[in-house]
Formats: sequence, C-alpha cells, structure tokens
Amino acid sequence: AMIAMLGAAAKGLPGGEFTDSAAPGQETCDRIPVEALREALALPELNASPAGVATACALADGSGVNLTVELPEGEATPEQVTASGRTTTIDGKDYEWVPEPISGLGGAAIWTLDPVSGRTGELVAVFDGQLVRVSSSANDPGDEIKERAITTARVVGGGDQ
Repeated sequence: AMIAMLGAAAKGLPGGEFTDSAAPGQETCDRIPVEALREALALPELNASPAGVATACALADGSGVNLTVELPEGEATPEQVTASGRTTTIDGKDYEWVPEPISGLGGAAIWTLDPVSGRTGELVAVFDGQLVRVSSSANDPGDEIKERAITTARVVGGGDQ
C-alpha cells in the first residue's frame, strides 16, 4: 500500500497524472528569437530564462545588461499604449517617470526612464495586436538602455509598422 501511495504521489494528486508544466514565462522565452536578438544587440552572449511571471522572460548578458520581455495574452490596440504617470518618491520628493512616444515602432510605443537612477526604463509597444513590454537596465545610465529596449521590441514584435 505504501508503494502505491508513493507512486500516486509521484504522479501528482491521487488519481491524477503528473503533468510537467513549464516554468512561468517559459512560453514567452520560447517565442523570442534569442540568437537574432543577441546579434541585433551586438552582445557576445545573451541568456534567456523564465522570469517567474506567466508572460515574462528575463534576458541577460552576464555583464550587467538586463532585459525583461512580457507578452501578455489577449488582443491589444495602439490606444492601450499609455503611460501610467508613475512616480517614485524618495525622502518625500516625487520623481515623475515622463513618457516619451517612440515613432515608427509598432502601432504605438512609449518609453519611460527611471528619473532617479537613469539605469532602468520600460518600453511598451503594440505589434499586430500583441502588446510587447520590455524593461531594460544596465550598470551605467545612458541612451543605450532605451536603444536596447527599442531593438528588443523590434526583434520580438516583428519590426516596424
């Protein structure tokens, strides 16, 4: 009886079969052409791993370049690409994340940069009904953070529209 219980436990709940479900985010990682993206970003390496969120994949080069790509389910429209007007508060002072429209990328695209560190930002774009959200960060502040996010969205989303 004990062996039967162990066998049932190994297969999942009693009476059910064990299903090998992928880690949250693996499906998104599978949809990203990682090698083409690595080449487009001119990085020596780029590793993809599930980000622990059902629709997100983390990409890193091992030297401080970090990207997270989210591909939420459902139909998206260019009208949905709006900045939330988010604010970071430090020592009682508010810092606004100012949205910057990016022309020529998908049906609509907006970039916001962390106003405090300047080392992280988020790009939201729509490509043929697919919302693409790219968070980009690096050790040093600079325009390359935004450029990496734009390149990533272009590669993942399928180009310009």
